[in-house]
Amino acid sequence: MFCRLIENFNSVSKLKKFEQIAGGDFPIVVDMRTEHKNTVLVEGSFVSPFEKTLPNVMDAENSIARFQLVLPKEWTTKYKPVCIHLAGTGDHTYSRRRFFLANRLLSDGIGSLIVMNPFYWKRKPKDQKGSSLNYVSDLFVMGGALITECHTLLKWCEMNGYGPLALHGISMGGYMASLCATVWPKPISLIPCLSWTTASVVFVEGILANAVDWNTLTKQYFDDSVYCDQIRPLIQPSVPDRYKCTSTAATATNIG
Repeated sequence: MFCRLIENFNSVSKLKKFEQIAGGDFPIVVDMRTEHKNTVLVEGSFVSPFEKTLPNVMDAENSIARFQLVLPKEWTTKYKPVCIHLAGTGDHTYSRRRFFLANRLLSDGIGSLIVMNPFYWKRKPKDQKGSSLNYVSDLFVMGGALITECHTLLKWCEMNGYGPLALHGISMGGYMASLCATVWPKPISLIPCLSWTTASVVFVEGILANAVDWNTLTKQYFDDSVYCDQIRPLIQPSVPDRYKCTSTAATATNIG
């Protein structure tokens, strides 16, 4: 299954192949709509497109994507701009992003769509404790699911007349927002905060390094040749030929 996950994630991260995965119809259900003095709150859900690609890789709770839409009751211009906010590590609910981000954007006439992260809050597997994922493979499921779900939400926003659109996230959310932007075929604003192009350093050298069971992973790696022979080349491919220094190039460099 690990090989399938990595191969699928590589497909998800490529624009042309991505349309084959997320190009279908995934109906969004509006579960709740509440009107307040100046705002409208909408909560919705839909089956994650990732479930179609790799059936049963997520449990029942996790396979349902959920979001909260925060809109101004009256738009001040002909445009209806919406910013999609992806969760940082440990940001399980909507409240923090709604209070610190969505409410402030409302004063500028900008709506917000707050996405519930896979493996978080109502999507958290029953045997998972807090924000700590049970398996390394869950990271690939989380990333693949978020990219496909975000793509579905962007299409839904367009169909409902919202735009221009933006993607935003802090820390892990910023990294995921960057991934989502790469597969959206149209111009879109991207605001990643406190993030980078990879999350690897956080688990290897950063604050989450001590949360990883390195002893078990090391034992599995050396006990099963599949990890070394098949899985590692998929995650960390060898250096492409175009980047290798040939003997001819090396000789020319020494002569120069």
